[in-house]
Amino acid sequence: MTLFIIEFDQKIGELTVIQSQKPTSSPSHTPSKSKECTMARFEGTYEYGDGGDCRKNFLVDIKCTSETQCVYQERSLDGKAHWETCESFDPRNYLENAGGRCSLGAQNGIALRENGTSGCVVKYHFYAIAKDASRDASANALDIHFSSDGGATWYTEEPGDAPRDAQPHDAIGWARRVQACENKEEVGRQSNEEEGKRGKAKTGKGEKGQGR
Repeated sequence: MTLFIIEFDQKIGELTVIQSQKPTSSPSHTPSKSKECTMARFEGTYEYGDGGDCRKNFLVDIKCTSETQCVYQERSLDGKAHWETCESFDPRNYLENAGGRCSLGAQNGIALRENGTSGCVVKYHFYAIAKDASRDASANALDIHFSSDGGATWYTEEPGDAPRDAQPHDAIGWARRVQACENKEEVGRQSNEEEGKRGKAKTGKGEKGQGR
């Protein structure tokens, strides 16, 4: 943009127009760190599931102890399924920013084994895509995909299935659901015990057991 500065020269009583130039370029825009494709988009605690079945709701924990050592763990709401990476992984080998999509492990996936087992008997592979959380636009969320054949295919991409929508962890809500699952399990256990007692009582009276 061109500016004109008008000066009055008192000695000669004339107006002099002096042209000056002002830079037209705007300050360079620095992208928000939260939108850069780094592990900051993935680190954290998340939860996903259908909200009903205790076995199908999972708590996910992704954390890094250094720039080259990160781990992934997840466990089901009822505590009966627990998966983890075989060992820490270097995120530099798995982060990818393609077409504006920040992903972790999208090429071949990252191997998961059953928690607490020795060696690396792989059960699943996973990869994750960073996105914005539906409950909080300032927070991160993930779409997590899983494979049970070494990453050859991803069952979360097949018709009738979908990536797991991992939202930021709600600690209070999760604790309530854990309690609800424990109560449901206790009710189911007591119900099974009562059924067993009734079955034994009938058999003891000379009736034949059912389903033999």
